[in-house]
Amino acid sequence: MSNQPNLGAGVGTAHGLERRSMIAASAVAGIVGPILFVLVVIVQSVLHPDYSQVRLPISGLAAWPGGWLQSVNFIVFGLLMISFAIGSTSGLARAGQA
Repeated sequence: MSNQPNLGAGVGTAHGLERRSMIAASAVAGIVGPILFVLVVIVQSVLHPDYSQVRLPISGLAAWPGGWLQSVNFIVFGLLMISFAIGSTSGLARAGQA
């Protein structure tokens, strides 16, 4: 028998579903982040015919006119990857408890 009090069937379930949805959302962020990043880089490189993906780094797009878009792309990508990392460690910690 467990030493923990019986708090009812619904108490832990809501927290478990909320946690599972957070982990699922972070997994989606981990999938969408790189795809969105690459799409923005491709669109920006097509809009700037002088830009060479072979000779110049991706961060070079921030120096072109409209470079704010690449700066925003870096920030959004970073935030999505941080969300993915937090959700992954949360999911792995939960799996280790089971």
